[in-house]
Amino acid sequence: MKHLQQSLAGRAYWRGYEAPSTAFIATELAQIGLGQAEEAHPLHEIHQLPDLFDLLVKLDPLPTENEASISLGPITRHIFQGKLADYRFAALSLQPQSLIRQDGLIRPLEVNNLALPDFKFINLAGHIELVTATQVLELGGFWQPGCELELIRQYAVNFYEADNQIRYHLHPGQAFVDFVRDRKLILTLPLTEENQSSYESVDIQRHGTAGAWVTFQYRK
Repeated sequence: MKHLQQSLAGRAYWRGYEAPSTAFIATELAQIGLGQAEEAHPLHEIHQLPDLFDLLVKLDPLPTENEASISLGPITRHIFQGKLADYRFAALSLQPQSLIRQDGLIRPLEVNNLALPDFKFINLAGHIELVTATQVLELGGFWQPGCELELIRQYAVNFYEADNQIRYHLHPGQAFVDFVRDRKLILTLPLTEENQSSYESVDIQRHGTAGAWVTFQYRK
């Protein structure tokens, strides 16, 4: 993927960005309908989980607390404001919504201690005095409400001067969706005090503006 060249002034969206349609928003997390009452029995025990199922999660981006700025002569800019505000995220929290889907049927999952690890990004911190072009630096994670899952990824950046302005190149890094589809997201559930049951991610599909269905498969 080619790097992206930008100026630090203003604000940009990805090419072809449009606000989510009302049809997209109409399937938000709070508006999910379950299957027929006699079919959609809640799952109370971990051993009842199938070997392959979809788990509904809420995607919650966590912004960095790092302060990052850059100066060119008398000009100073806060890096995570303006155009680069959408690259300020330190982690993506995945919050299980206690619903699973199997063979098109959505069922409640009433299991305690259901949690997933955050997907972490590396963020820029500190102040840069721009004298010559910088090396490539880790910037942070990209997120915009309703953006395609493939766009949520780590980005790096290098800054340079042109026409007395601070400019930069963006360098796309690891994508969140690839992390999930490479079976690196692990769901661990306690069976007993000594034994655990583990599932690994195999796929993910967007659901509404802040949710997704993650497909998990039992690790044998």
